[in-house]
Amino acid sequence: MNRRNGGRSILFFSVSAPLAALLICFGLCHAAQAALEQPHVVTIGVLAYDGKPRTAARWQATADYLTAQNPGDRFLIEPMFQSELTAAVRENRLDFVLTQPLQFVELSREARVWPLATMSLRGPTGSLERFGSAIVVRSERADLRHLRDLKNKVVAGAADNALGAWLLGLDAMSRAGLDPHTDIFPLFTGLPMQHVVEAVLQDRADAGIIRTGYLDHLIAEGRVAPGALRVLDARNYIGFPYAVSTELVPEWPFSATTRVSSHLAREVARQLLALPTDSAAAKSAGIENWALPLDYSTVQHIRDQWLPSTPSLMRVFQVYGFWLMLPIWLLIFLFFLQGRRTQKFLRAQEDRLRSTLDALHDAVVVLSPSGHVQFANRPTHLLLRSPTHAQESLQGRHYSELFHMQWNGVRDVDSLTEAIERLPEDPEQEYDIQFLIGHQLREIDLRVRWLESRTPAPSRIILSMRDMTDYREATALLAYRASHDRLTGLMNRAAFEEFLETQCHSLSEKRCEGLILWVDVDDFRLINESSSREVGDQIIARLASHLSLELPATGLIARLGADEFGIWIPDIHSISYRQWPEDLLSSLREWRFTVGNDRIRITLSIGVCLADYRLGVDLMKDAEAACRRAYREGGNRVYWFTRDDQEIANRRDQLATLGQLKQALDTDGFCQVIQRIKPTRNRPGTVRAHYEVLLRVGDGAGGMQNPARFIEAAEKYHFMAEIDRWVIRKAFAFLARIKENPPVLAINLSGATVQDPQINPFIRAAFREFKLDPSLICFEITETSAITNYDLVLDLMTALRELGCSLALDDFGGGLLSFEFLRRLQPDFVKIDGKLIRDIDRDPVAEVIVGAIHQVALVMGAETIGEWVEDETTQARLTEIGIHYVQGYLHHRPGPLTELLPDYSPACTRSPI
Repeated sequence: MNRRNGGRSILFFSVSAPLAALLICFGLCHAAQAALEQPHVVTIGVLAYDGKPRTAARWQATADYLTAQNPGDRFLIEPMFQSELTAAVRENRLDFVLTQPLQFVELSREARVWPLATMSLRGPTGSLERFGSAIVVRSERADLRHLRDLKNKVVAGAADNALGAWLLGLDAMSRAGLDPHTDIFPLFTGLPMQHVVEAVLQDRADAGIIRTGYLDHLIAEGRVAPGALRVLDARNYIGFPYAVSTELVPEWPFSATTRVSSHLAREVARQLLALPTDSAAAKSAGIENWALPLDYSTVQHIRDQWLPSTPSLMRVFQVYGFWLMLPIWLLIFLFFLQGRRTQKFLRAQEDRLRSTLDALHDAVVVLSPSGHVQFANRPTHLLLRSPTHAQESLQGRHYSELFHMQWNGVRDVDSLTEAIERLPEDPEQEYDIQFLIGHQLREIDLRVRWLESRTPAPSRIILSMRDMTDYREATALLAYRASHDRLTGLMNRAAFEEFLETQCHSLSEKRCEGLILWVDVDDFRLINESSSREVGDQIIARLASHLSLELPATGLIARLGADEFGIWIPDIHSISYRQWPEDLLSSLREWRFTVGNDRIRITLSIGVCLADYRLGVDLMKDAEAACRRAYREGGNRVYWFTRDDQEIANRRDQLATLGQLKQALDTDGFCQVIQRIKPTRNRPGTVRAHYEVLLRVGDGAGGMQNPARFIEAAEKYHFMAEIDRWVIRKAFAFLARIKENPPVLAINLSGATVQDPQINPFIRAAFREFKLDPSLICFEITETSAITNYDLVLDLMTALRELGCSLALDDFGGGLLSFEFLRRLQPDFVKIDGKLIRDIDRDPVAEVIVGAIHQVALVMGAETIGEWVEDETTQARLTEIGIHYVQGYLHHRPGPLTELLPDYSPACTRSPI
């Protein structure tokens, strides 16, 4: 029987032991899997100004919304009071922070938080992203009409550090000419703000400062009668429904801390901006939605100006200095009575030295060789671990108890003790170190040397310490502003070009490719003209944010102009680079910008250039050229740059030509030549010589060239009017020097010059300046200009004819101008187009047209001029028809002005064509 039981036990153990092991392994695996599946906790610190339970209940729906949007993460609301929230951020215990603007700017100054979105509250007329303060008085107070009337009055507020219920009001009163420190009597009632309103209604205060919208809230709830209070100096802001006495500042920001990853921060920002207005999170929080983060620099300015700082020892000394010094002077006086003249002298010397050292900006400390303080001036207290030590209590204490010095990264020195030990080898040393003062890290310029450098065995050490934090921050800020755009915070064009040069140089050996995009908003000026520049700025800022979010991790974006952006992607193999620009454009095609009640749609032109690092910043020119091509083809498209694109090449040539023209105009690189207009028959009496003024341009090789292609570029880019003005002044100056038998000079006017409303006053002023007879000038206007700008041409010709000038219609017969236009213009000369003159000997139609033009001109009383006369046969045919004048190479090739005035020295002396 025992054997049977023993056998059964052995059998049971042999079966149950492996089963138990399997169960244990399964339990461990299940526990490990459960641990891995636990969501990552993300904490959101919220300022509990209304109590922690109500704050947690208000924002729990927002945490639930973010949890649902981010699988694997669980968002928790941590309601905290102001001091708790500050400590939690500094100890890096929070991922996100939602707090009032004043605390946000204090934390952002320490670079511990950065904004993701700005709260947008529900208002009577829409969403409100800003708030201000209303300074209210009782309606029957006739003596209080403006803010300046509050001088010597009692003004109530919630607290001296309340932004909407005190600080904004102080700033408004200061702008009105009051000094809030001396001109008003403050009365702080504490929260809620209803206490401020009650103080005004009960005559305990003459005025009260409350947040905008609060008075309307009290009236709506029946706690204040309508019309009982009015707002002083009420302002009207577009889209803001409440009466306000101050500037507007942004609402609460939702910000990320340094603890959270940039990826999660971007995702949370996207999700907050996409929060529906009718969602449970928005309704529970009592907001409309979330908007892009606004600029909180105004809050920073108000905080720096109006929040009281810790009283400094210098201020205490200024107030109580007399009473502090009185015992010393009494003691000196007693010593004087006792005849201790020597001690009096030494003490006076010491006082003068102390006063001199106290007046210094630098902190000065004298140490014994062991490191104990023997003397410290007043600025030293600004660098102590704790500024509570009295000046006398510093003496005898070791420097390590008073100063928290950090020597990280300093050259071969780890502490002040090591620096002191090196003094025999290096008597004067200088270090850039950091001091931890409270919770702030300050940059200090430290100098260490012997105090008695000339004694055989120096025994005291002097430390000179200068706080360089503000200077270096200002330098860094200036450098940042010099390289970044103020509106968008993106890199500006100069910095972007410098970056590309550096990037291309550093990667030139890698033989890899990048991508550069030039993005331009189509017809952006129409948005500014139809809406306002403020709306345009909002669109540019939001577009910059959108482009930044769409950018690959390695990409870089910059603002290149008012509505232009540059994008650099250094590694095209990380993305589908052929498709990515199209995807970027597609993401913006259906995007609408909501500004107030308006929804604005924009389109973009994108030029793309595949980078070759050997080309450097020239890539930007290629991308810009491609962008311009995309716009000319209708915009709202992507265009890839290719080096064999003829249109882009032609445009580059024209731009280069335009640059040469501008340089020639600045340096007198143009040259004027003349060509004779010769009568076909001898005429009775004295006839003035007649010349046409022609223009030539240097070809860079010492010769001159015909400016046909230059004029095409000048006309296309609206530069021809400047050239015509130069020609007129130079021709007038030349003609004014000919004293005997001056000729008639014909000067061409382009279509752009004819359209210039200032050309008539300019010509009149030139005649007065050079004291020139207007009958010596004949202005030539082309047929094409006459057709295109008929009314302007008619007005100008009438004005010039009244002045005494003669007028010629140039190239007639080569365009579309009819005889009716000729009849109405009534020119003095009709210059027949050279193409007709050239064909007159072999084309009967040309001969008939020339004859008809001549006959019409005769009836009108005008004289005709035949151009391009190059052979005797043409000359004979024109003489037979009766043409009055001829012009061409047969009689005169264009020559220098010295033909008429031998001693004239023009700017160019090269042989003309």
